[in-house]
Amino acid sequence: MDTTEVVRWITQWLAAAEIDAGPHSPILGEVDSLRIAGLLAAAEARWDVDVSAGFAPGALADVTTLATHLCAPRPGSPRRWFASGAPGEQRPALPRDGLLTTSVSGEHLVGLPVAPTDFAGPLGSALAVGDEAVAVQRFADGLHAALAGLGVVPVWYPILTDSAVGADHPQNVDSAFPSGRLPHAACLQFVDGIGERPDGLYAGVGYAFRREPARRWEPAGRLEAYRVFEIVGCAGVDRVEELARAVVDRVAGLLAATVPGQWCAASDGFSDGMRRKLEWMTGDRPVAVASFNDHGTSFTGDAGRATFCVGVGLDRLLSLGVWR
Repeated sequence: MDTTEVVRWITQWLAAAEIDAGPHSPILGEVDSLRIAGLLAAAEARWDVDVSAGFAPGALADVTTLATHLCAPRPGSPRRWFASGAPGEQRPALPRDGLLTTSVSGEHLVGLPVAPTDFAGPLGSALAVGDEAVAVQRFADGLHAALAGLGVVPVWYPILTDSAVGADHPQNVDSAFPSGRLPHAACLQFVDGIGERPDGLYAGVGYAFRREPARRWEPAGRLEAYRVFEIVGCAGVDRVEELARAVVDRVAGLLAATVPGQWCAASDGFSDGMRRKLEWMTGDRPVAVASFNDHGTSFTGDAGRATFCVGVGLDRLLSLGVWR
């Protein structure tokens, strides 16, 4: 393997995923976590190397540092790769019981593990006792209070969903519940029936469960099961932007007083119909603690009504030590 050749291959793979990149283009912080997971899987299959061996987050600083990591002496891939015969899409590739799917040069591949391969890492949820538990509850209460002037309606979100919304999301967690699945976003069940509800603002604490590939390179704040303060807004297309701005500004006020950061544009969403996404990014190596998703008219079934959601990761804030 030659570093120049690998750099060229990485930029070509990113270009096929609609990301323009050069030898010194940053990866971490610029490429969403699902595409990074897909890139690492494709590299493992293409170059027959164990990408995880000696892996550190610095390998994702830019295209060249990743190429250097791949070219360093390391064991072969812990999987045997087979062509599946399916179309070779640039798709996220998350392991399930060690089995991995990816695409290389337009060919769809499946990797079968020859040894245990899944990364576990620290506990993927948060625990708070005493003052920390009181602080996170007060923060959630503060979010409710900040929205009171907008006529917010309380919501008790379900822990399971049987909604078709997000049913094929690549981060869904496998479960054996006969009546529903674990949702990767707290509002899925609610937005599925939003077209039958009156215009307004709805909010409450819900749960999200995700297979999170970024735990390998961003362990801080990356959880697999967490609580989120979830806000959903619905209004006429001529009024929804004003309502969304009011919510985003109020949430930003509380976040800024709790953890320094700012709203930044993002691309990884939970539904194909999403029009726009923002994330509140904080830290020297930025991690998102809240997000805004503009759904447009995807969930209302009405060209004259649109929705949005804002989620604030309560457990993610806990995991970052905000209230210690």
